[in-house]
Amino acid sequence: MKESQEFSSAVGPDMTATLRAGYRPNAWMTDLQNNIGHKRIWQLSLPGAHNSGMDRAAGYSNSYITCQHDSFSYQLNSGIRALDIRLKYYAGVSTPSLRFRHEHSQDSGRTLWDTMHAVHWFLEYNPGEIVILDIHEINTQQSPAAYRELLDYLMGEHGWKFIPRAAANMTLNQIKEAYPRRRVILAAPHELSSLNATYIWPKINHQWVGSGLVSVSRLYGHIESVMRNPPAAGALWSMSATCYSILGVEGIPSELNNWYRARSEWQMKSNIINVDFFGSSNLVANCIESNLVK
Repeated sequence: MKESQEFSSAVGPDMTATLRAGYRPNAWMTDLQNNIGHKRIWQLSLPGAHNSGMDRAAGYSNSYITCQHDSFSYQLNSGIRALDIRLKYYAGVSTPSLRFRHEHSQDSGRTLWDTMHAVHWFLEYNPGEIVILDIHEINTQQSPAAYRELLDYLMGEHGWKFIPRAAANMTLNQIKEAYPRRRVILAAPHELSSLNATYIWPKINHQWVGSGLVSVSRLYGHIESVMRNPPAAGALWSMSATCYSILGVEGIPSELNNWYRARSEWQMKSNIINVDFFGSSNLVANCIESNLVK
């Protein structure tokens, strides 16, 4: 009970403002069901947390690896609906859910158990929401058996939450009618998704500027190029709108507020928008408002 009570109070910074606008960040899909229920998940603008397991409240953080302000609970309650996940396998740990840890060059101390625990409690309090778990990378330490171990844990403990891949072209209303207890889309690389093509969706198409230092101007040029001819409709895709300098991960709230204004061209063409330190910008509110007119 203590953990669930703590989770229920982990709300983001824009709660009061968004309540006045007619929706709650922790339950915006529920509150706007009448407006967006006829849409498919790949038609929505979904705020995403890039490297979601690398946050300042984790066991370890520094300016080069940390990408978010606070925990998974904070992210979900603040309106994030896609968690960008990068995992590393540690064979020597006794419990399967703790063997997979979040990493961005270094281990933050967050585990897959932390992720699934937060998602579970979030959906307990907000059963009308849909959460995308975008497992973007899995470093298995060259242990092929790790994929089967990961599958067994996810399906054994949480399989009842997963929306089948066959629902990809259903509307939100249809998904909720056909699968009333399933609220999680799990997408993963082929090594994992091929082990269960029924409940694990294919790896999400990530649009990313590339390795190395990423300045604001370089990022803008990349996004502009992609938006001229965005990925085809019919599948989930994401844009990593993130910058990295010699000082480490950079938050760019002013740029995000401008580039992804509510109802703007880039908003209307986007699906998942993955950003760092999302709480410093208006991204969540702008995505939600854009969904009203998409």
